[in-house]
Amino acid sequence: MLNTNGITQSIDRAYTGFKEKYGSVGYAAVLERQYNKWLPLTAGHIAPEISGYNLSNELVRLSDFKGKVVYVDVWATWCGPCVAEIPAAKALQEKFKNDSDVVFMNVSVDTNKKEWRDKVDADKTWGGTHVIDTAIVIFKSYKINSIPEYILVDKAGNIFNSRAPEPSSEEMEKIINSLRQSRIE
Repeated sequence: MLNTNGITQSIDRAYTGFKEKYGSVGYAAVLERQYNKWLPLTAGHIAPEISGYNLSNELVRLSDFKGKVVYVDVWATWCGPCVAEIPAAKALQEKFKNDSDVVFMNVSVDTNKKEWRDKVDADKTWGGTHVIDTAIVIFKSYKINSIPEYILVDKAGNIFNSRAPEPSSEEMEKIINSLRQSRIE
């Protein structure tokens, strides 16, 4: 679970309990290395840069949005579950359409730019900042093994959740609302 999901609250509790009870067993060192690999992606750490080219072929970076809450949707045109979440993503975006403190960054990992462009151009109601990461750098920097994946970054540019809930989850609007009302520390 740690290898694929990263450090969640339940995994952190299990890891801490394991260390307390079995701290010196042989497997503990392997587990600790794996845990430490995920630490930079936990809440409060600086979010690794995300970048891609928008529809105008301009480079867009996550850091361009410092001072704003950024909800990152990692998706591809060929990904059925990704496409199935687009209506929910549009509904969530609609709730924050007049809020300049919230940005939706849709990062496609398609390798075919034309297919990506055609999909985004075909749906003008799907807002946010659309970029394509054909080198799929985001997979390595955020340890993504499958898509869709969602990342939530706070106003200070720190990770709030590197495995954020999908747009269709009931809690996502509340989480974004609480973050947008927070001050940059």
